[in-house]
Amino acid sequence: MRITRAAVKAGLALLASTVALVGTTASASAATGEDGFTILNASAGNQAHVCHILGTDDDYHEAIVCVDINTKVSGDQVLIQGQLEAYCQDDNGTVVQCANIMDGGEISSTGGVWQQYAADCGHSLGACPTGREYAHSPWMGDGTEAGESGCASNASEALWSIAVGVATTIELPGSDDSYTLSNTGPNDGANESTGHYYICYN
Repeated sequence: MRITRAAVKAGLALLASTVALVGTTASASAATGEDGFTILNASAGNQAHVCHILGTDDDYHEAIVCVDINTKVSGDQVLIQGQLEAYCQDDNGTVVQCANIMDGGEISSTGGVWQQYAADCGHSLGACPTGREYAHSPWMGDGTEAGESGCASNASEALWSIAVGVATTIELPGSDDSYTLSNTGPNDGANESTGHYYICYN
């Protein structure tokens, strides 16, 4: 995802709150399940991907966190993974090295939290990567067996992934300005969420 200062100046202020892209690796299924939640087709490797700008310094560096649900089919099992992607970028949309990243995520269902995960870098922890910092859960089965019938009729329980607001802070390079997710208007209370999805197979 490339979010530039020019786009913000053009009046796309919506980018400053939440930018949602569903299926960046493959288009999401057009089908919806109960409650109208979108169905991600694991057979096609569909992904839910939502990004949020935590803050911008005087040099137009931006601190960004993205929260994902990844899907795939292995053998006869549908597998899911929660993932966070944290990074800094300049006003040209070029990813630059953050001074510090602390992030924490969860992937959950209507039955409760499945897995928590985190990845920290910077300062005493060692330099952050020059690219993006990823944190993710292990691949987990959602109890759905693949290969029986069509996608819309084989959906899992509702799932979602979040970046935990109080556990997610990004410090920009140069200015040392630091932003905590819970203070920057995320889309789900103090947290940033993918929203709710069903996972299915063909």
